[in-house]
Amino acid sequence: MNDDGGLRLRLVYQSELYSSQRILTMLNQYAYLLQQIVNNPEKQINSYSLVTPECRKLLPDPSEPIPEPYYEPITSVFLSWADKNERIAISQGYDTWTYSQLSESSQAIARLLLNRDIKRGEVVGIIGQKSFGLIASIIGTLLSGGVILTIDTRFPIQRQKTMIHESEAKYLLYVNSKEPEEVWAQESPSV
Repeated sequence: MNDDGGLRLRLVYQSELYSSQRILTMLNQYAYLLQQIVNNPEKQINSYSLVTPECRKLLPDPSEPIPEPYYEPITSVFLSWADKNERIAISQGYDTWTYSQLSESSQAIARLLLNRDIKRGEVVGIIGQKSFGLIASIIGTLLSGGVILTIDTRFPIQRQKTMIHESEAKYLLYVNSKEPEEVWAQESPSV
């Protein structure tokens, strides 16, 4: 609201989510942004900053490398879990797979992809509906080092083709939802 030639703001926020200190910091950032715009109105919007001088002191030096924590790959966690567990991993209707069965199927898919010379980071398109085979294909792709691109069969054909083309998928896995363990592959991406 305008108040004697100035602007007065009232900020309403959920105190369960934000501390008053965090809200004050956000308001200071907003005021800093407005000050930059008033002082240099000819500049492009992306040249302004929300980083106040006070906040700049808290930010890490961008020239210094940020240490990366080590996380065990999810594929290793899965294989370790599957080796120790005979519990049911997935179920659909009356059918079930144990972790061992899922691991076996996933590793077979990974071997198939590796035998087809899938390289780490290459995109593997997985086409099919929710099924045992879809889950095994996702895990198998991860085990092979591939990148997952799931494509729902309910998508329009043109959208499927666009997804495959834009992702530069090197390989396609077709998952038959009626036969969960049936997965077949095609090397030249086309729908």
